[in-house]
Amino acid sequence: MLAAAVLLWWNEGRAVTTARSLGEGAGAVVAIDPARPDPARQGQLVHLTGPLNAAGPAVDAETGIGAAGQGVVLRRRVQIYQWREQSNRNTQERLGGGQTTTTFYRYERVWSDQPIDSANFQSPGHANPPPRLREARWVATNPTVGAIGLPPEALNGLGGARPVPLTPADAAQFGQRTGLHAQLNGGEIYVGFSPAAPAIGDLRVTWEAVPRQPVTAVGQLLGSALGPYQTRAGDRILVLREGTLAADALFAREQQSNHALTWILRGVGVLLMFAGFALVAAPLAVLGAVLPILSQIAAFGALLGAFVLTAVLAPAVVALAWFAARPLLSLGVLVAGAALAAAGAWLGRRRRAAPAAPGRVPGPG
Repeated sequence: MLAAAVLLWWNEGRAVTTARSLGEGAGAVVAIDPARPDPARQGQLVHLTGPLNAAGPAVDAETGIGAAGQGVVLRRRVQIYQWREQSNRNTQERLGGGQTTTTFYRYERVWSDQPIDSANFQSPGHANPPPRLREARWVATNPTVGAIGLPPEALNGLGGARPVPLTPADAAQFGQRTGLHAQLNGGEIYVGFSPAAPAIGDLRVTWEAVPRQPVTAVGQLLGSALGPYQTRAGDRILVLREGTLAADALFAREQQSNHALTWILRGVGVLLMFAGFALVAAPLAVLGAVLPILSQIAAFGALLGAFVLTAVLAPAVVALAWFAARPLLSLGVLVAGAALAAAGAWLGRRRRAAPAAPGRVPGPG
């Protein structure tokens, strides 16, 4: 519950700061020609569009595989053949209250993008070796738009990645550079001896590259380069997106992204809070149960109570975080939360007050 409250508070503060910063930036940005930047715009928030170029292609520093001279960002993807543990729990109610839970474990071999730690597996004989290669990312040398240089971190959010085609020569070079047994298999480099019968620890390695393309950038003009622009609201603005966008369209898209992220994190926070209240109430339901049927009724009441408490506390945290920025919105959130809580309480009272269905009395004859 504490983690949920902290997440909700932080998320709302982040959303307010980002929304204000983007609004401030949209009112201050000026357009420039990246081929001939105006010296009078030094230190200002500028908007520019043009082809993304670089002095050299992005290259995998460990294997030497590159993006055919056209990639400005290169990402290496690695899948590992590993053991994965899965558990199934069987819970049964005991007469007189309480529960008995039995946990069963099973193991399967899977391809996974992330290393699976087998140190805490319950059954021995399913050890995963350390990965021999990991995912990585490289940026081309000196990326630019026209005469304006871009910091490498500006390319982090750039989309449009395409698979890098591989050849047997790439597989041979990969093996020489890494010392691993590698072969080309279906457009990917396979590290292992038999793709048809993979062994634990085998790898499947691919690359994808973001090509040179028209882009739109917004940031602070610093000499002949672009850097983050510090807003009075608190955020630093440095945005690079694929395609040619007007400044107002770019800021509108960033506001939409901020709005979507805010709602995603709100949902996570509310679910965490509900889970916390439900976990607190669950033991009370078991302690108050004498028969299994009573335990089910008590469990429903516990979940309903968790819903009511979440409906009160989560909107309160959100509303308090927004109060200084938008008091009317804050009051609206409080009213909505109170309405949800009242609906949940009414549902609980109605369920408790529902009369038992009358039995059928047979007539004469």
